[in-house]
Amino acid sequence: MATSESLAKYVTLGVVLALFSLTAFIPTAVFATNNDQYNNRQITSTNTSNDLGWWEAFNVRTNTTFSIGTKAFTLQQNALVNKCGVGGSCTWWIQMITGIDAGSLIGRSGGYWVHDAHLEPFVGVNDLGSFCKLTIPKSVNIDQYNFDTIEQVTNGTSGLTFQLWVEDKTNNTVFYSLSQTCSMPTGATPVDYAYQVEGVIAGCGSSNCGTNVSFSPLSHNIFGAFIDLVSNYNVMSSSVKTTQTAEGSNLYQIPSTGGYYSTTYGSKYLYTVVSSEFFYSNGGEVTKTDS
Repeated sequence: MATSESLAKYVTLGVVLALFSLTAFIPTAVFATNNDQYNNRQITSTNTSNDLGWWEAFNVRTNTTFSIGTKAFTLQQNALVNKCGVGGSCTWWIQMITGIDAGSLIGRSGGYWVHDAHLEPFVGVNDLGSFCKLTIPKSVNIDQYNFDTIEQVTNGTSGLTFQLWVEDKTNNTVFYSLSQTCSMPTGATPVDYAYQVEGVIAGCGSSNCGTNVSFSPLSHNIFGAFIDLVSNYNVMSSSVKTTQTAEGSNLYQIPSTGGYYSTTYGSKYLYTVVSSEFFYSNGGEVTKTDS
């Protein structure tokens, strides 16, 4: 279950997010470089120290009903960790992935449903596969105005705590909140600190459900979003970075003016990037292939 600190933050940030709902933003998923989605504003940190208790979160809110040209997409947060480099032998990337399936994929009529969630660690360029899988207790169709899907990872002494909650903000209904703490799998070193974080919306990464996902309607602000990084060290900022990921969509991310900021947060420090995800209206459909 989400910490009281983080839940309180989302109540406050709901107001902030509303202020930025008329502006726009971009996301994606897995590793390599794909520049089709720009500008990707990521949270960065110069911390190289132990950061016990740091957490990252990705909040995606539906602004309008939508359609996709494939069978599934993912909400994904990627954190570069430990600063050991791609060729290093330590854990250098943690992916937090929530799968959203079209109703036709899971035997339902219409809609897009939260279906699964897990973490994936990378050691160098090696993907160690999914671990810390959450058991989804009920199906929720997020293709409805003002539905939130929030995923969070917290670093602790027992490993990583992965949390997910889904809610209807209009009716103040929390459908479920899940939490599981998992030690790192064999071959992965413990996560010490995060130094670069992005939040992305992308294809599911598999050809059978849509590596490159196409959203519509044209020119609509489909999702509102924000990414957070909370640290013991006040060394965070944000900047436009090349996308870390290779799976594609036709959503574009243009950070809200003034929609990134730092503040104290209890005994820690919070950095947030607020954005909107919209169908890019200058040139219509964007065709993508994996890098």
